[in-house]
Amino acid sequence: MNEDLHQSLVNIKKQFATAIPVSAKKIAESPELKRIVENSIKAQETIPLALMKFTEAAAPYAKIANEVVIKIAPYLIQLAEVSARLNVISRLGQAEYVIWKSFPEEFYEKAYKMQTDKELLDCTFDWLKATQFVDVEATLKKLSENEYLKDNPVFLQAVEAYRRGDYDISVLGFTAMIDRLLSEYSGLITSTSIKNRVKAISEKIKKVGEASLDELELNDYILISTYVKTLELFGADSRFNEDEPDLNRHWIMHGRIDHHMEQMDCIRVINILFGTILMGIMSVQQQTVNGI
Repeated sequence: MNEDLHQSLVNIKKQFATAIPVSAKKIAESPELKRIVENSIKAQETIPLALMKFTEAAAPYAKIANEVVIKIAPYLIQLAEVSARLNVISRLGQAEYVIWKSFPEEFYEKAYKMQTDKELLDCTFDWLKATQFVDVEATLKKLSENEYLKDNPVFLQAVEAYRRGDYDISVLGFTAMIDRLLSEYSGLITSTSIKNRVKAISEKIKKVGEASLDELELNDYILISTYVKTLELFGADSRFNEDEPDLNRHWIMHGRIDHHMEQMDCIRVINILFGTILMGIMSVQQQTVNGI
C-alpha cells in the first residue's frame, strides 16, 4: 500500500471517529428525540393511572350487580321454572348473553334441549346466522345513534374491526365503551326498582300464568334477568393466577386473554353494550316515576 492511500484511510477513520459522536450528540439533543422521550415518560406515567381509574370506575357496578342478583334471585328462579322459554332466558344470562326481546317459540324448543352454556351459545349463533344477523346489525345501528357513542373513535373502530372479522380488537373496543356508558349512566342499576319489577312479574305469572304477560312486561323480565346475571359474571374481579374465564372485562382490558375471540364473543359484548343503554333508560324512567 503506497503512502498516499495509507494516509487517506487514516484521515477517513479520523473523520468517522469525529463525525459519529457529533452526529450522536446532535440526535440526542434534537427536539424530535426529546419529544419522543417526553412522550414515552408521559405514557409510562399516564397509562397505569388510566388503567387504575378505569378499574375503579367499573368496580362498583359488579358489586351492585351482585347485590341485585341476591335480591331478585328467588323471583328469577320461580320464573325460570314456569316454562321452557323462561328457563332458556335464565340460562342465556348465565351464558353472558343479554337479550331484550323474545325469540320465536321454535328457538326455545330447540335451545331448551342444549345441555351446556357452549351448546346454548352455539344454538343461538346458528339462529343468528340463519337470520343473516339482522338483529345484530339492528343493534349496531341503534348503538351508533347513542349520544355517547356516535362520534366516539374507539366505538367506530370497534365496529369496523367487527365487520373485518378482527374480533379480538373489536371486543377490546366495545368493552371499553361498556365502561364508558356505565360511568355515564351512574346508578343505572337500582336494586329496589329492579326487585319490585321482577317481583310483580313473578306474582302475576303465579296467579294467571306466563301468557298473561304483555310484551312490555316480558321484555322487562328478559332484559333485567339476562343483563344483571351477565354483568355479574362479565364484571367479576378475577385473579390472573386462576383459570381464564370465558368472557370477563377484567381479563380483556388487562390484556390477559390468551384465546382468540370469535364472532359470537363479539356479539355477546355488543349485546352487553346495548343492554347497558336500555338499563340506563329504564333507570331514568324509574327515577321520573318516583319524582327524582
